[in-house]
Amino acid sequence: MKNILACLALMLSLSSFAISKGIGIALIVTAGDYFCDYTSIHAAIDDVTANSEIRVTNTDIFPGNLTVDKNLTIKGGYTSYENAQNDIRVDGEKTTIDGNDSTNVLFIVDDDINLEMSAFILTKGINDGAHFGGAITVEADNINVILTDVIIQNSHAGEGAGIVMYGSGIILTLNHSLILNNIAGVMVEVFGV
Repeated sequence: MKNILACLALMLSLSSFAISKGIGIALIVTAGDYFCDYTSIHAAIDDVTANSEIRVTNTDIFPGNLTVDKNLTIKGGYTSYENAQNDIRVDGEKTTIDGNDSTNVLFIVDDDINLEMSAFILTKGINDGAHFGGAITVEADNINVILTDVIIQNSHAGEGAGIVMYGSGIILTLNHSLILNNIAGVMVEVFGV
């Protein structure tokens, strides 16, 4: 009972802070003693409002096939609910999002999106579709993606196994991030024949 009351008190204080700042903060954890806002990244992305921050613990491996359709900040690497609630991360800790060799890890298909992600491993994405991109696929205009302390690895696609971006006005910023061990085929397009 004490744990439940402590969790509720922490959530209420966080909610009051978020409301006073005009932002939304969602906490995600799938293992442990505390009840958080969501048990999946997918549900949080679907439910939160634009310009929200989603904090994800590293207590589980989360499935890929995430579609971002609004401005978001998604932060991983939290070792506990308390650390996520207080925005405390340990250097080097990351949360894994796994495409399980069956789907992309992350899609952005709507225009005018700003996405900031930090402290994640995006792994085992696969896409053999029309526009490829194993881990991250962007098919939109006016997109700003900032990846900080992110590893994109072990993904497969016909083209752009780690990241592929189609559209105009796309900005990709990589800070302390790695793209490694991704496998892509070769694509040849012939125009005007």
